Amino acid sequence: YISSVPNDKWGEEVVLIMNNTNNNFDFNTLTVELKCHLKPYQIPKRVIFVDNIPLTTTGKVIRKKIIL
Repeated sequence: YISSVPNDKWGEEVVLIMNNTNNNFDFNTLTVELKCHLKPYQIPKRVIFVDNIPLTTTGKVIRKKIIL
């Protein structure tokens, strides 16, 4: 899940929020792939791992319930 979080310098920054269960994740590989498809300001700057990403019954992320 890609979202924005507050940043002191820029106001907000783009981050990737993932479940802790993905042990084979390589952020550098993802960044290289995304550079081919997205503008630089759209690419996540860091990854935040969380225990659970809360979803509605229709599968949408409940942003307010994500604990960072």
